[in-house]
Amino acid sequence: EEEEEDDDDDDDGGLSDWLVSIGFKKKKLTQMLTALSELGLDTMEDLQTLLIDLYKNSYGNQQKQWMDKIQQDIMSQGIKFAQWIQFSTKAQAMVEYKVKQQMMSGGVGGGRGDADGTGADIDGDDASKSGDKATKGGPKEFNMNGVAAHMAGLPASNAGFIVMQSEEAQQLENLQNAMSLIYSGIENLDKLVLTVQDNEKTAIDNIEREFGNLLKQIENRKQLLLAGITSVGEDKCQILGSHNTQLRSIVAEYEDTLAEFNRILADNQKIRGKNEITKRQNTLSNLVFNVLNKNGKADMTPHCTPVIGFHCNITPVVLEVNKMGMITWGNAPQSPAIVYWSSTDWSITVQYDQDNGNVNGGNPQQQQNVAQDPVIAYEIQCVLCKNEENLLWNFEHQSARQKQSSDRKHKKKYGVIDHGIVTKQVTSKQIVLVGFVADSKDYVVRVRCQNRNGWSAYSACVLCKTKKKKKRKPKVVMDKLKILRHRGSAPDCHPNNLLFSNDKLMYQSLSNQDFINAVNNFKKLNKSSKSREFNDWLIFDLGTFIELITFRIKFDTLHPRWGNVPRQIYLDIADYDDHAYSASIIKKYKPMSYDDDYHNPSDPNQMSGVLVQLRKKRLEQERIFESIWNRLAIIECKKKAGWQDFNLFETIDESKRKGQYVRIQFVNNFDCSVEHYAKFVVEQAAFVGISYDD
Repeated sequence: EEEEEDDDDDDDGGLSDWLVSIGFKKKKLTQMLTALSELGLDTMEDLQTLLIDLYKNSYGNQQKQWMDKIQQDIMSQGIKFAQWIQFSTKAQAMVEYKVKQQMMSGGVGGGRGDADGTGADIDGDDASKSGDKATKGGPKEFNMNGVAAHMAGLPASNAGFIVMQSEEAQQLENLQNAMSLIYSGIENLDKLVLTVQDNEKTAIDNIEREFGNLLKQIENRKQLLLAGITSVGEDKCQILGSHNTQLRSIVAEYEDTLAEFNRILADNQKIRGKNEITKRQNTLSNLVFNVLNKNGKADMTPHCTPVIGFHCNITPVVLEVNKMGMITWGNAPQSPAIVYWSSTDWSITVQYDQDNGNVNGGNPQQQQNVAQDPVIAYEIQCVLCKNEENLLWNFEHQSARQKQSSDRKHKKKYGVIDHGIVTKQVTSKQIVLVGFVADSKDYVVRVRCQNRNGWSAYSACVLCKTKKKKKRKPKVVMDKLKILRHRGSAPDCHPNNLLFSNDKLMYQSLSNQDFINAVNNFKKLNKSSKSREFNDWLIFDLGTFIELITFRIKFDTLHPRWGNVPRQIYLDIADYDDHAYSASIIKKYKPMSYDDDYHNPSDPNQMSGVLVQLRKKRLEQERIFESIWNRLAIIECKKKAGWQDFNLFETIDESKRKGQYVRIQFVNNFDCSVEHYAKFVVEQAAFVGISYDD
């Protein structure tokens, strides 16, 4: 057999060895040899002759058609595109090396000699660095996929030189640079194809390994269950067998007694005397009595049941099978599309979505096994429209232009301050653009989305026109104002008491002792971390989109003297760009209490894994909750009874004062530290603002 293999290697002139050296093994090697054989390329010499001939004597579309035909015939035999790239790249390097050898031995016109298989093991790593291509005026680069053009042979009288004008030389250089750029792109694509092949193999190996380990675990569990069933069966059989042996021993003894009984009875059949009959009767009675008395209490109840306790439930595993892995395209998402928009004189509402159809090519049946990477964020850009005929120009122009020297000049020319390209990032499929939006103006909007692989391209630009300005007056927010959430309150002192005027009903927070306990428990569990504020807080729903003008707060006449009225207040407003997201976060938020077991364990170092994970989850929820709030103002109150008004419009930009959800945090009081006193007492609170309820 070894001799036959050597004969085969000699027959193909080293073609098999060369294919093996560039990565073709076993099945793919056989397929490649078959494909080349059908093309009439049975030996290494045939392959080299064909490729060198194409390299020297053809160019452009003619050469491309030849290579496309070879590629088609080879891939029809089951060779994948990545393997074709691998073959063509190595073949290119081999041909360049061969041609260079011919040039060194006999010049450019040295024919097609030296194609006897020597050097067939060259894999192209060194040959690819061997210098310029040996063609008559051809480009320096050569690619088996997009093949090159070359100039016709030069006249001998010119000694290999062409006389041309500077303009002609410049055009030739431009063409060569363009060709070089295309060749670089082709080379990069070839490398990416080979990288895809390597990544495919790595992914398959990883999945095979993971599922192999899973099958081992399942097999081990199966064998453990089978061993347990076998052990239980053997024990039961042993117990029942031992019981059976005991009963058989008793039966054997009974049979022996019966035989003895019959023998005595048979031997004394001829006796007639009364005493002799009585003696025989007593003998037989004693015989039977003794044996029955000896075994009369024999246990006839089986010592175990025939049932084997068996429970095998694979349902949990079956339900989790689809969660064991996911295959995605690994590409950035397709561009989303703006499906709807509407505007008012103060806002632009934009809805968008992504097309999850057959956007990655391939067989639709195969795509059933391939998932789409979920979109994790949307980015919306908005710019003032200055060119309605070319909407994209507005973004390009705004990105390229320098900062305007004066917003006043721009406002005088266009009637509005140019905020440039305003970029917002949200997670929902709808956004309300507010703050910078002016009435009676044209804006251009575009959107893109992101998954874990990167950002998509931007969608088509959409022109949005805002409506004419309506007249609105500031007023006290009353009709739809309500309390959404709060930290806690004293009995019968709910925050709803803040919403109406009644000097006998007030809001009282939890006691000073509650805040002291929270601080101590936090320090107990977080010895190395910095201290944090534990403020009392209230979340108000203004009912609609409001531009805040004034915040008002009222203290009663008694508690300012005790000092348990707020001294410092934080005023926060929720982000309105992703309004639905902010509303859902506020609705789902569960305030952290450091009195909980997983925040205040008896020994923090002995917390179980479940408690640690639960604590991390709650901390992440707290971080997300805090991220939606923007600090609007820090208010310093006076220690006096009655109303105190704080104007927000004088020092805070209009765009920052707009929103629907407001959080008030009472930071500290006027040094009231009596433990059982409520830390903060407020009689009433109110907001004055401009309502945008359309």
